[in-house]
Amino acid sequence: MSPRVDFYLLADEAVASKMTTACRLIEKAYQAGLKVYIHTDNIEQASRLDVMLWTFRDISFVPHALYESEMASCSPVTIGYAKEPAEQHDLLVNLTDQIPNFYQQFQRVIEIIPNHEAAKQLARAHYKSYKDAGCELHSHQLEK
Repeated sequence: MSPRVDFYLLADEAVASKMTTACRLIEKAYQAGLKVYIHTDNIEQASRLDVMLWTFRDISFVPHALYESEMASCSPVTIGYAKEPAEQHDLLVNLTDQIPNFYQQFQRVIEIIPNHEAAKQLARAHYKSYKDAGCELHSHQLEK
């Protein structure tokens, strides 16, 4: 069965807005009891998100671990890059420009789209690829 894919369209074009939105969505998924895998481009982006998940809100608590750490196997939220997760997760948050070839192992995929033309064009290509694969597609316009 193909996953549900949700596109979150930002009103802002800043990368920081994309990362903050990712943190909010990840927190919501964690609170709903979902096991989350966040796919990033590289160790720098993964490390930046690792710090942000502890600091994006004063009252937030999202237990998480980097994929390569000892805590990854017992963490409800895992941040990885360049590798397919070895364990089963419910939700993939894709923060890269590519559709990971392992996305179909998830029940749900989230793509976050900044409000600039290059990101929108990439999102349209992703939308078409997901649609051609038979995924259930949803779009959400986020306000500032």
